[in-house]
Amino acid sequence: MLNQVTLVGRITSDPELRQGANGRNFCFINLAAMRSFKNQETNEYESDFIDISLWGLTAENVVKHCGKGSAIAVRGRLTNRILDLPGEHTLRTMGVIGERVSFIQLKTPGSNEATHQPNDLNQQLMLNDFPAGETNTDLET
Repeated sequence: MLNQVTLVGRITSDPELRQGANGRNFCFINLAAMRSFKNQETNEYESDFIDISLWGLTAENVVKHCGKGSAIAVRGRLTNRILDLPGEHTLRTMGVIGERVSFIQLKTPGSNEATHQPNDLNQQLMLNDFPAGETNTDLET
């Protein structure tokens, strides 16, 4: 069995670096990924908005180089969380834990202007921050 997703889209807001209880850095991003087909009623492409968690050096590099509107590709795995709500209700949410990020078109955090040459950055940065067997069980919300 395989749990792997690849998404390409634009970051919807400037990412912010956070620190987990164990001191490891992470960030959450929301990625707008356009669907591959048009809505039959409007004849326009719609987007899905996917929550992605990034960890360690991957998170640090995304926060450093990507702002709202940056186009990136994310490879990772699907995860679900079960939240207990008042009144004996539960809520299931789906998201992605990003394991590898490739820069496509970057925009400076806090600006709409394109910046770096993504190909140069992709070659300089090793953005795969998950050695074999490592997991992320310390996620804080």
